[in-house]
Amino acid sequence: MRFKKHEVFYSETMQAISQKYFNTPSYWIDLVEHNDLRYPYIVETDNEKKENPEHLVTYGDTIIIPSEEELSNVSLQELNKKDTETLVELSLGRDLNITDDEKYFNAHGSSDEILAFTDNGSGDLDVVRGVSNIKQQLQTRLLTPKGSLLLHPEYGSEIHNLFTYNTIETATLIEMEVARTLKVDTRVENVNIINWTIKGNEYHGEFEVNIRSVENSIRFVLNMDDSGIIALF
Repeated sequence: MRFKKHEVFYSETMQAISQKYFNTPSYWIDLVEHNDLRYPYIVETDNEKKENPEHLVTYGDTIIIPSEEELSNVSLQELNKKDTETLVELSLGRDLNITDDEKYFNAHGSSDEILAFTDNGSGDLDVVRGVSNIKQQLQTRLLTPKGSLLLHPEYGSEIHNLFTYNTIETATLIEMEVARTLKVDTRVENVNIINWTIKGNEYHGEFEVNIRSVENSIRFVLNMDDSGIIALF
């Protein structure tokens, strides 16, 4: 693989570096991935760089510029595990982490208090990235009753209203609503039912979600009974 070296200058951004070498700013994410950088990528001082020295650069540091041909032809099969994880993280995004403490979550509802904290003891909010992020976002979308989120009337699902009779028709309606709800997220390519059962007032379904543009899939279990709805991703 052919590379050039670039010395980072004052006030430069990754988009500007991409423009300089490729005549377009659109390769900036590729440069971030090839150099294993983390946001904010370029910092102004060495003290800022010390917060994450392996994944930040400052003025005077050197980054690697791969050839445009290599950027165009790169495939997931040619990437090592670390590269692949970086691409997945970039493509699936990041967000604030919701606590996985079910009792705490149920006690506080959807207020700001359900957000999880890091374990550094400083009271910083935690974040989720990549596959963990999309799992959390799909779970939240699925379990939020449609129309209940202020200013977002189309967000959420109707599955809370579907469990009426323990029939095949009910299971089919639930399957269709789960697929419709999750495929609203443009990162989801397909949703498939693996199996389902209905016993009395209890529904149990297992689904597989295929993620677009990355070699990954997610399985989750959907349970409904008189106590409510649970989606385990």
